[in-house]
Amino acid sequence: MPRPPDHHLSFEQYARAAESLQVLIGTLLFEFARNRESISTRDLIARNFVSRSAVMPKGIFALWEINDWVDCWVLHRSLLDRLFHLNDLNQNDTFDLFDDWSFKVLLESAGGLRSDQALKGQIDDLVEEATPDQKIRYQRLAKNRPGWRRPKAEDVAKRMGLSILYRYGYDYASRYVHPMAVDGRTTFTRSPNWNPSPQFTGRRLWFFPTLSSSRP
Repeated sequence: MPRPPDHHLSFEQYARAAESLQVLIGTLLFEFARNRESISTRDLIARNFVSRSAVMPKGIFALWEINDWVDCWVLHRSLLDRLFHLNDLNQNDTFDLFDDWSFKVLLESAGGLRSDQALKGQIDDLVEEATPDQKIRYQRLAKNRPGWRRPKAEDVAKRMGLSILYRYGYDYASRYVHPMAVDGRTTFTRSPNWNPSPQFTGRRLWFFPTLSSSRP
């Protein structure tokens, strides 16, 4: 029987579930480490995504403890983004293409910072220089650009049979990722220096469909 919409599990119950997830993730990472000598690009990317998935829930719980539920949603969306990416990469077998695309984009970003005259002398130890091998690889990719494109989250979720995760996770949480006119209202009304608004009691996050309804 579905739980009523105002019912929440306790923090401790969610924490126990997260601990169980950490055990599973630890087992997967151990297997990756045990076979690291023969790891493929596919397994390397999967390992990295799983590693991120081990850390991000800890961040969610840390934010939850300080009542920063908006940024919990932001991290939740990031987790789902990686889930949808990983599924799409596996479905289309584009791990090598994604690796080349990522390498090219990241090297170009670093190069842009190093060549920025406004930052000259300020980031010498913060952005690594490309190695000779990396420069050779970049030149090859610059001539034959990787044709990879980010998947559309909604399409991937539908293919996975998990559209609910897109609607209530990725799409819903996007309103907290991108700036909105009501940004910070929850934080403001929960400040100990002000009287909290009755609208923000409990853990429910309210969405205001019009600007007029978002006024104090």
